[in-house]
Amino acid sequence: MLLGILYPSAILAQDREIVHQFPKDYYGQWEGALQIFKGEEVVRTLPMMLDIHPVSEGRDAWKIVYYVDRDSVVKDYELITDDSIPGHYLIDEKNTILLDGYVHGGVFIQQFEVSGSLLTVRVQRRGSFLEFEISAGPSMPIRKSGDTTFLEEKIPPVESFELNVRQFAVLNKK
Repeated sequence: MLLGILYPSAILAQDREIVHQFPKDYYGQWEGALQIFKGEEVVRTLPMMLDIHPVSEGRDAWKIVYYVDRDSVVKDYELITDDSIPGHYLIDEKNTILLDGYVHGGVFIQQFEVSGSLLTVRVQRRGSFLEFEISAGPSMPIRKSGDTTFLEEKIPPVESFELNVRQFAVLNKK
């Protein structure tokens, strides 16, 4: 409920939207242009594809293809349902890397750290299209605040992190 207190308009907007069932309502081959932002500037745009389809019970293909110049960068992953925790999934990169992800309100979200970068991935179905977004920045905080007493209230320590790149695509079902 903290989100509702902090961002009541986000909760109200979500109530008006259809919540799509993950992963079933996400199945299909989705294509579009991935825009890479640094600040307000689009520094690169490239075609991409996300293919999600059932493979076996509790396992779905999660294949991402980025079309870079004349080459393709293929990420042939698998989405695994973790029945022990509702809304919990794993992306298996098939190279010993497992990335945890969670569904909240029909939105698939992951957050992980790799090589000093903190990444947040968000995939959301909106009507007939998918939004695919990755935000990233250094995993070292740029600011530490709080951790004090203010007006007789104990304030917890808070760390803020820089976000220096955002990748965003609207993907249409092929």
